[in-house]
Amino acid sequence: KIAVTGKLQMVTIEGEKYGFLSALTVRPELRGRGLAKKITDARVEAAKEAGCTSVYTSVNHDNTPSLVSKLNDGFVITELPFYESDEQFLLTKKIDGQEDFDKKRGSIGELKEVNLSNVEEISNLLKTKEWVGIDLKNKGASDSKNPEEWTLILEKTSPVPDEVPHASNSSLMSDNGERSA
Repeated sequence: KIAVTGKLQMVTIEGEKYGFLSALTVRPELRGRGLAKKITDARVEAAKEAGCTSVYTSVNHDNTPSLVSKLNDGFVITELPFYESDEQFLLTKKIDGQEDFDKKRGSIGELKEVNLSNVEEISNLLKTKEWVGIDLKNKGASDSKNPEEWTLILEKTSPVPDEVPHASNSSLMSDNGERSA
């Protein structure tokens, strides 16, 4: 049986190469062992070796384990793109050594906390291109996956570029194994 799967798609737009991470699945009995991080790291490294400058992925707003993992791995939430009806966040990670956001160096802008279940407010902040989601805070039980018990921490920063590449809706898969379109 296959324990872990993950997909990497690469696209070049106006001379710049980007990677899209999708279709990450881990068999339920094997979760919590760091396998998702290992497969994500391998896909990011493959994208970097292929000359990509950034990688992107999407995660459902209520998939707190995946969101925590991605945010801890240097991804930031930049928008709720064409999947808005599914309430999936687009997460971005720069891999060319020019990271815009680094939790380890501390906050560089104003911070705002929004309940993770308040997708409309989060969406409105992200649409301004001045806010990015940088971390999650658990306000409930330590093993809670309920978005009502989580707070998204957003940081106000210089505007996020509009040139976020988009692959066709039909070809992207979310990191919870469901088709995005």
